[in-house]
Amino acid sequence: VKNLTVRNIYQNLGSSPNATDTIGAGSVDISIADNLTNVSVHNNTLTGAKVGVGGNFENRTWSGVNISNNIITDHCWGIAVAGGDNMDSSATGVTIHNNTITNWTNWQCPANANYCNDKLDDTYHTDGIITWSTNAPGMPVYAPQIYNNYIYGDLGNGSATGFIYCTVGDPISNNVPGSECQVFNNLLVDTSANGHTLLWFGKQTENNRVYNNTIIGVSTTSSFGPCILSSSLGGDDYRNNICSTWSRIFSTEWTNADPEAFISTLDYNDLYNIGSLTISSPGGSHTLEQWAMDMSQTHNITGNPILSA
Repeated sequence: VKNLTVRNIYQNLGSSPNATDTIGAGSVDISIADNLTNVSVHNNTLTGAKVGVGGNFENRTWSGVNISNNIITDHCWGIAVAGGDNMDSSATGVTIHNNTITNWTNWQCPANANYCNDKLDDTYHTDGIITWSTNAPGMPVYAPQIYNNYIYGDLGNGSATGFIYCTVGDPISNNVPGSECQVFNNLLVDTSANGHTLLWFGKQTENNRVYNNTIIGVSTTSSFGPCILSSSLGGDDYRNNICSTWSRIFSTEWTNADPEAFISTLDYNDLYNIGSLTISSPGGSHTLEQWAMDMSQTHNITGNPILSA
């Protein structure tokens, strides 16, 4: 599926304070589903729908699905790839790369809109790339490669989730991880006034690999999010990333475990202009110095990466 221009499948009015749009919740510019082998969605220009590129492998088997080089604007979810909540879903060789994603204005919750005062009641939660699956014991773990994407802008008010959000479906059975995302070489740039989490790994993910990304925030104050938020089962590996202008380095939620239970490696990163150089969870907190001492990971730096001339 290539070289298409798809415009205004559904023009949402979420930027209006009086908006109550829900009708467009099922709209998708390009949708792929069923059992798939060697499918590519690339070089398309997409504007105006709930989802830009949507893929669903619930109860299906995928092998070799590539979503790349698309320009995606004015969506709630730029790219959404999901195995749903069924334990019989399987996808291998999924790559999402070299896409440009921006502009969530019409899909956000205005500050004074009645229908989205509580995040639990939001009609839409905004994301750049969102991907999830639930796997059964013995099936291949869902491990999409997400790389070379440029995602920038403002996720908006209400329930903004992340520029890249890797999570799992519900219900979770037997504590089998649903995803092991491989996220590398992405440029994520927040331009909002309020600040958002740009990279988030949800509950029941595991062994996420995060290399060579540049993640630029907007503030170092405590009310703004960390560079990386993860609620995984553990084994996450963060190396060679630049985190610039955040309140803190890393945090997690939904658990009382110590950060060491989640992160196997946090090393060789440039952590510049960070309000508090801490790695924290509800169960404990490490300063960067303590982390280096306890984990023997001593190659993080805090110098200016000089990202612009």
